[in-house]
Amino acid sequence: MLYVVNVNDGKKIGNIIDIIIGSDGTMNGLVIEKSKFLVSLFTT
Repeated sequence: MLYVVNVNDGKKIGNIIDIIIGSDGTMNGLVIEKSKFLVSLFTT
């Protein structure tokens, strides 16, 4: 099981349920499960 962790305070944010892969094969973002809502975290 993978987790998203807030690097500022070390608290677990949610479970990683999907990793978004861009067309160039790099990781574009993470889809996490947080409080029964799906949150998409995209890198800028």
